[in-house]
Amino acid sequence: MNWVTLTVEPWMPIGADKAKEDFAQIAAATGFRVLKIDRARKKADLVGAQPGDLIIHQYPSYLGDDWELAFEHELQQKGILFGVLIHDFEPLRLPAQAENSAAFQIMHQADFLIVHNQRMADRFSSINAHIFKIQLFDYLTEHTIPEKKTIHHALLYAGSLAKAAWLKHYSLPIPLTVFGRVPRAWDFSVSKTIQIKNPIDPSILPASLPAAWGLVWDEDLDPNKTHYQDYEKINSPHKLSLYLAAGIPIIVWQRSALAEFVREHRLGLLINDLTDISEDALSHCQINFDQLSKISKQLQRGYFSQKVLQKVIDMKKAIPDGCRPK
Repeated sequence: MNWVTLTVEPWMPIGADKAKEDFAQIAAATGFRVLKIDRARKKADLVGAQPGDLIIHQYPSYLGDDWELAFEHELQQKGILFGVLIHDFEPLRLPAQAENSAAFQIMHQADFLIVHNQRMADRFSSINAHIFKIQLFDYLTEHTIPEKKTIHHALLYAGSLAKAAWLKHYSLPIPLTVFGRVPRAWDFSVSKTIQIKNPIDPSILPASLPAAWGLVWDEDLDPNKTHYQDYEKINSPHKLSLYLAAGIPIIVWQRSALAEFVREHRLGLLINDLTDISEDALSHCQINFDQLSKISKQLQRGYFSQKVLQKVIDMKKAIPDGCRPK
């Protein structure tokens, strides 16, 4: 039997668990069983897990790395093949977590890893020899996405605003629509260019986004506290999947992990700084709308998750019973 974990945490902000929930749903459609982890009780429902099974654990569960290590060890002791799908890895984006040896130990002891992209694979190659790449996190939605052939000279940003303090200093003349919950101490009431929208159910959000440019951007106002921008060099952001699923072009940092993917498929604009965004730059950016539409449909249908799941299944079939990957 093949399993995928899903942490149950009903108090999380809207959309925070979308990537994990979608991956679990896609895996279930592929024949996996969902192993639920109750975050409140710090317990996993292991009933039915047997020696010779395979588990893809969606990390982090936010129960602490001591719990993660014990969970991994318990399952491997049962003779279960244990893989880790990395959603976020805090030691690489928060200096305070940089010396978290337990997090690296989890990755080292796993039988295999599923990472975001080639850049992240390179970063973890010395920690674990068995690595699969998902490339993009899928974004499931059953709502019809309006076709967008004309894109306005306007920007939009969706996600956790608490990690986007640069928004407080946004000064471009290009209008910016923000979807997210504004931290209490922030005030955009006098801004002439920023419009704040309340969070929307993530399954509806792709169909609700306007025909604008999806902005994927991170800055570190205090590099001693965060390494968010540097993390973009190995990250496949979920908001990028949201924008592409919505069928809108994107703007990404030219040093980010997915910059080459964006360039190759002509999905948007590459920038070095926010000041590179101008009416002229948007006007002259050539978008391949056919390719954008194709990738949008792939994301909505779980294409990237299905591909990596099949590779994991094929690996398991090739391993003799009771053995680990070599």
